[in-house]
Amino acid sequence: MSCTFEDLLQSYSDNEAVQRKPVELVKLRDKMRRAEETEDQTDDEQNAKR
Repeated sequence: MSCTFEDLLQSYSDNEAVQRKPVELVKLRDKMRRAEETEDQTDDEQNAKR
């Protein structure tokens, strides 16, 4: 190989395909965040009743 390891890593980070996330993963991430926020809110309400 005629490049340094750092150059190799940089070439991957410059690649747009690597940086873009599939729509399914973005939707899943957002859905999981909403579910976690709802769960946190429910926990807070239950703790307030105690």
